[in-house]
Amino acid sequence: MLRKYLHSIGVIGITEVILRFKGVILIPVLAQYLGTLNYGLGAQVSVIASMLLPIALLGTNTASLRALPGEGLDRQLRGIFTLGAYYLIVAAAATLLLWSLSRPLADSFFGGREQASFVMLCSGVLASGLLTGLCHNYFQITGRTKSYAVMNLLQSAYSIGIAVGVVLMKGSIATLIFIEFSCDLLVAGGVLLYTGIKYGFYLPDWSLLKRFVKYGLPLVPAGYAAWMLNLSDRMVLSKYCGVAEVGVYSCIYSLGCMVIQLCFNPIWLMYPSMAAELYNRGQHGDLGNLFRQSTRLALGGFIPAVAGMALISDPILRLFATAEFAAESAIMPVVALGYMFLMLAAYFDVALGLAGKQAWTTVAVCVAATFNLGVNLWWIPRYGITGAAFAKLTGFALQFAIVLFVGRACMPFPFDWRFFGKVLAATAGMGVVVWFLPKAPTPFWLMTDVLCGVAAYGAGMLLLRAVSPREWQVLWQMVRAGKNQGGNAA
Repeated sequence: MLRKYLHSIGVIGITEVILRFKGVILIPVLAQYLGTLNYGLGAQVSVIASMLLPIALLGTNTASLRALPGEGLDRQLRGIFTLGAYYLIVAAAATLLLWSLSRPLADSFFGGREQASFVMLCSGVLASGLLTGLCHNYFQITGRTKSYAVMNLLQSAYSIGIAVGVVLMKGSIATLIFIEFSCDLLVAGGVLLYTGIKYGFYLPDWSLLKRFVKYGLPLVPAGYAAWMLNLSDRMVLSKYCGVAEVGVYSCIYSLGCMVIQLCFNPIWLMYPSMAAELYNRGQHGDLGNLFRQSTRLALGGFIPAVAGMALISDPILRLFATAEFAAESAIMPVVALGYMFLMLAAYFDVALGLAGKQAWTTVAVCVAATFNLGVNLWWIPRYGITGAAFAKLTGFALQFAIVLFVGRACMPFPFDWRFFGKVLAATAGMGVVVWFLPKAPTPFWLMTDVLCGVAAYGAGMLLLRAVSPREWQVLWQMVRAGKNQGGNAA
């Protein structure tokens, strides 16, 4: 199982590096072409769609990742097609609701009723999110990491093409959103159609859906609390500082999260389904080893990434955006640090779910979200974007502290403190090296800073023997063996 997990990290890691080029291309193109106001309108569409997502899902996505790994393919496919039928019904109902309320919602969230078309676009973004997420769940449940990678690379490729085409044709942000979610729907539909043709179509099993909903329903408040924790700052910013400030904030968040996702997504993608499979088989020792290795990899990437952004955030924004965005570059490492706490909390959310105590996830997120909303209302009117970033950091840190305390009580997985200390020491050495390098907003100097930082960090980890020669040998053997086993999962 660990070999398969390590192989999936390699496949998804390569994919993530390629996918990050999407952000490298799109963020500067859109930020400079759209400006802060239109960038903010596009961000608000995502906010509204994500606000509806928890009630649309009812926790069924998490329930399927808990219940279906390790089951026979017949049962897995029946579950996927049941969720697909349910999501189509929900998407149709949400479309009718949003279109009927488009004008008052536009007045509340988009600055005027003349922006009602953006509310209508939210329904398409929601539908594409539901079906794309279903495809991703299918790939995770069945261990098809290569299929997951191909789908994401395809989506990344046409996203870049659509954005470039809209810019060249001098199109609007609304046109960009419409074309992109239409392509997402076509791709997701194509994946489900191909799966049905290859393995057979399954009628919905509503009793199975009932089981999914029963498991996931306690997580719905957590979904809304997570939405509040992630996006309420943009609502408060929109009210007190305007949509343009939301555009600046969203752009910086996109860049900050892009680096954290590059470190975390390859490590995390297959972890929940593999952890559930090991737990369902009673292999608790192997589950503890999986946790230890996964968290080592995560922290080994997170900590130097956050430190690096603290040193070069200003040239990054000056290169990828405009002076309006770069004026707030100091919040980028704050954003990254906050999301580091969020990603680490996910490990203990999985532990709570396996132990049947997923309600504690809801408690943690609700407490953190309530605290975060109060701090947003206190700090944003006074400190603007900076207040929003620090409010988010404190909210995520509080959520992490709660699930860490409860999760370790349920499943006391081992944590490698020595490795953590060596990562901090190697990161400090990297920081000293990068501090003395030029910080010019040019591709050459930015790449020089990054490469020198990576080299300094790697050298520090080797000198400190953070990974022993024996571990390197075992890791290499596992990856090689995993290539042979992982190919069968595609």
